[in-house]
Amino acid sequence: MTELTGVGSAEAGNPAAGGNGAGVEGSAPAAAATDNRSADAGNLDWAKSKGWVTTDGQLDTAKLAEGYTSLEKRLGSMVSLPDDKAAPEERDAFFKKLGWPGDPKGYEFARPEGLPENVSYDEGMVERFKTWANEAKLPKAAAQALHDQYVKQFAEDVTAYEAELVTKAKAAHETLVKDWGQQGTPEYTKQKDAAIRALRSPAYAGLEAELKTAGLLTKEGIYTSPAIAKLLAQVGSTMQNDALIGGNANAPANPFDKKAGTFDAAASANLIRTDPDRARKLATAAGWHPEAIAKIGQS
Repeated sequence: MTELTGVGSAEAGNPAAGGNGAGVEGSAPAAAATDNRSADAGNLDWAKSKGWVTTDGQLDTAKLAEGYTSLEKRLGSMVSLPDDKAAPEERDAFFKKLGWPGDPKGYEFARPEGLPENVSYDEGMVERFKTWANEAKLPKAAAQALHDQYVKQFAEDVTAYEAELVTKAKAAHETLVKDWGQQGTPEYTKQKDAAIRALRSPAYAGLEAELKTAGLLTKEGIYTSPAIAKLLAQVGSTMQNDALIGGNANAPANPFDKKAGTFDAAASANLIRTDPDRARKLATAAGWHPEAIAKIGQS
């Protein structure tokens, strides 16, 4: 081991400078490493903190060499960021070292754990997300973290939106009850059937889907806007209810009548969906059980 500082001091062998003259031919006795003799006391403290200086002030060259070797290894494994003048191939190589797969197929995403069951996991969106992540040259780990956070945030937004619709639907129902009477009463049922008749009429094909998309109708078919419900009821009440179902102008058939042999499951189901009031009348004429008739138009 060697001393860290104060080695070969000129004053040590110069009697005129207060030395004992023991130094011969330019040599001088070794001096211990001290802070006040060091060219940079901070470096000495730093070397001591690294364990490169022994208790007697000697430099431990073995540990110093070990530290330098470790530093070379770390520098050799470092990835340098290409500058703006770098070739595309060089930049791609850099991002691949960071974990970029280089192809959308290299990303593997799945439905995050804990996602509410009422929130769908859009596979189409997942594929688009893979494309975006690849275009941004995101490493797999970063893309996975971003994907999970995006899906969870989307789930929170959907949950909040549906909760808002429920609140609006309750308020709309309270308003309709004031105008139509309590749910289940003849007047309420009449208005509800009229609204369904207009909503699902061929003349307004696609309206039901548009109202659901706009949040004016829940996926269960409950209005969130009383104004829309009353408007549809008004339109439906003016519509003709004598449209022919599954028959001809001379002999209209009753799609609910099994005894007459005119029962038509598809036609009766469509009538229940589009005009519950007429469906109940035809089912009554066909001799259906009162309990079955009462269920028409409830869903």
